[in-house]
Amino acid sequence: MKAAPERPAPRMTNHRRGALNGWRVLLDFDGTISRRDVSDFLVQRYAPEDWKRIKQVYLSGVFHTGSAVRLFKSVRLPPERLLESIGRKIRMTAGFSGFAAYCRARGVRHSIVSGGIDFYIDFLLRRWKCGRIPKKCGRLQRKGYRVLFVGDGFTDKKAAEAADAAFACKKLREITRGNPNIRPFRSFRTIQAFLAAEVERPQ
Repeated sequence: MKAAPERPAPRMTNHRRGALNGWRVLLDFDGTISRRDVSDFLVQRYAPEDWKRIKQVYLSGVFHTGSAVRLFKSVRLPPERLLESIGRKIRMTAGFSGFAAYCRARGVRHSIVSGGIDFYIDFLLRRWKCGRIPKKCGRLQRKGYRVLFVGDGFTDKKAAEAADAAFACKKLREITRGNPNIRPFRSFRTIQAFLAAEVERPQ
């Protein structure tokens, strides 16, 4: 059966013409796409003393991605063993596979942003049958796109504040309360509903 034609995109002025009024979606992986922070899991399991040493630094809000990369070097196991453990213990946040399928169907480009430890991301996406999702992005706003960011932690704060719209959960939600541009992330259905509403919004 012949598919019904897509509704023409609304005329755009300040943003690039494209699917869903020019939105691009950037997603944090650890604790957002995955239910548990994978790097935290690995360090807690295989280098617990190092994790205890930096836990308070992280909770103070000054922990950064460079610290995470240095900390991960204390985990001395071959990648194959780590991936085996990750595959057994790490689960996907409910609704993500459906959200990724929605983005692909609507032509919405979506990318994963990573803090530097990302060797397990493609492995888990394949395991969860989510397809390949790029892990790099350019300066999208300078190219005329509107950016929607989704994250959960301290290190996501700058990206959430710089985005045109953002959804936050866990620690990121706590530290960005009061910012009307950063909405609570309750499920991927919430984000899908936001994007669907943008289709009807005049530009």
